[in-house]
Amino acid sequence: MFKLVIFDMDGTICDSWAGMSFCYRRTLDKFGRADIEDEEFYSCFSGCLHDNLSKMLDIEGEELEKAVKYFRECYESKERSKAMPFPHILDVIVDLHDEGYKIGLATMTLEKYAIDTLSHIGIIEYFDVIKGSDEKGGTSKIDMINACMNKTGVSKEDTVMIGDGFNDQSAAQKAGIGFIAAAYGYGITLDNCREYGIESAASPELVYYAVKKHWNHPNDIQ
Repeated sequence: MFKLVIFDMDGTICDSWAGMSFCYRRTLDKFGRADIEDEEFYSCFSGCLHDNLSKMLDIEGEELEKAVKYFRECYESKERSKAMPFPHILDVIVDLHDEGYKIGLATMTLEKYAIDTLSHIGIIEYFDVIKGSDEKGGTSKIDMINACMNKTGVSKEDTVMIGDGFNDQSAAQKAGIGFIAAAYGYGITLDNCREYGIESAASPELVYYAVKKHWNHPNDIQ
């Protein structure tokens, strides 16, 4: 039985792709990569903002910091307000919290933006611990998972991560905790889960049932 449930944010709690993709595209245009093909664009999403923009723009150092600053100015100005929760996911978080589960957040979004977003959608009081990226992008998802466990005092055997990306799945595996794919998000699909044997929830409301029961077979919850 899990005791700590750690959620990713974008693509798991919030449907924030419209605002984020707009800011990425606007940054690419500003820094001379407006012609990037969709396949290459989507393949660059595997980590924090610094890593993603570094891959997209093939830059480092001072130029990368300028690009990151430009993206954040764009995102902070108005686009983050477009991040809205997926249907039913807030009910899932509230229900799990009320049943005694510890609730954590581990997101590559800048931590202050994550706090603002959770406050904006009215769910922040249900989180026992919130961990996000720092200004330099130096905090890994594994660091965040470990910080959530340390803060709540829950062991890795009793912890599960809910996330939509292969980076979430990899971090959970390396941290030695359980993982359930949010297969309704932006990254891992139900086909991926079937192919690789990843336990998953096909819709936000099914996250609740996936957490509540230890499934004997790593099939998607439908």
